[in-house]
Amino acid sequence: MAARAGPYDVIIAGTFLMNGYIAKIAPQYPTKKFILFDDVAAYSTGCCKNVYSIQYKTSDASYIAGYIAGKVSK
Repeated sequence: MAARAGPYDVIIAGTFLMNGYIAKIAPQYPTKKFILFDDVAAYSTGCCKNVYSIQYKTSDASYIAGYIAGKVSK
């Protein structure tokens, strides 16, 4: 496990599937910072003071990719 092994200060976990795992592990390692993307940590429970959540709109990236493809196509 990255939090226990090695000198890592920041642990990045992706997808909503990791939310429960991070909520369980983060309180055990209060000096580490956890980044959870594509979901929001359960801040209301008080367990995730060292967890940062990142959410993004995947539809925005798809729109931009389509727009650029339309501009470069003939």
